[in-house]
Amino acid sequence: QNRDNMQELSSILRTQFGEDVLAKTIMQDALKFGAGLVVVDGARRLADISSLRALPNFYLVAMAAPARVRYERMTRRRENPDDRTKTWEQFQAEERAEAESLIDQLAAEANFTIDNDCSIPEMNERLEAMYQKIQHAG
Repeated sequence: QNRDNMQELSSILRTQFGEDVLAKTIMQDALKFGAGLVVVDGARRLADISSLRALPNFYLVAMAAPARVRYERMTRRRENPDDRTKTWEQFQAEERAEAESLIDQLAAEANFTIDNDCSIPEMNERLEAMYQKIQHAG
C-alpha cells in the first residue's frame, strides 16, 4: 500500500465504474447505517462529493496545512509502508500528481476551511466552533 498504488486503484475504479463511484459507495453506507454524523476524509475530486451533496445537512470542510507540516505528520504517522522513508522531494513530487492537483478546486467548494496547523487541543476547539455554527444554522 503506497500512494502510487492507491492513485492507480482510484483511476481504475473511476474508469470502470464512473467518476463518482466512491461517493456513491460512501453515501450508500451512510444511509444504510443511519448515521447522524458521517465524516469522510480523503476526497480529491468534485465527483467524490457529488452524490454526498444530496444528503441532508451536508457540509464540506477543507482542512488546510502547509506542505512541510503535512510531510512531517505523514512520516511520523506511517500510514503507508513507504511513509517512514519518503524524502521531502518524493513527497513534493506526489503532491503534483493528478489527484492531488484537484484538491484546490474541491477546497474552493467547501462550506468551511479549517487551518490544521495547530495542536490537537487547538484543533478540537476549531472543530467545536465549526460544529456550533452548523448547529445554529440548522
